[in-house]
Amino acid sequence: MVTGQTSDRDKTLLIIKPSLYQEHIDRIVITEVVRKKLYVEDSIFYKIGEIPQEQILELYKEHQKKYYYDSLLYFMMSGNINIYKIIGEDAFSKINNLKGRTNPKESAPDSIRGRFRQFSFAVFDNFIHAPTSVEEAKRELDIFFT
Repeated sequence: MVTGQTSDRDKTLLIIKPSLYQEHIDRIVITEVVRKKLYVEDSIFYKIGEIPQEQILELYKEHQKKYYYDSLLYFMMSGNINIYKIIGEDAFSKINNLKGRTNPKESAPDSIRGRFRQFSFAVFDNFIHAPTSVEEAKRELDIFFT
């Protein structure tokens, strides 16, 4: 990639969910992001009760018909969350590899979800959120950083 040029793959969203924040593991996640030669371009911290519900609804709208939807919304509103705009060469792929599989118990041990699986009480309590496609990353970044 030529210096100064960026593609959609060079930016993504990362959300540290309430369970990871409560365990103070959020600092470990950001350390791992930096180790991947990625950078936090912008961030938002929401304390419990401050999280705009309309943004969480928009973020998870594709899950509306899933059995866990209400629990997921409640969980995301139940504690502090950190939302980051991550940038750097191929940030999208690097963050997805770092995040691990949806179910922490099926994630590689060196992924964030695999590393902290003992703290997970449900599949949606998988510590971090990151988009699963470049298009989704653009949409989700627009929800929080416009």
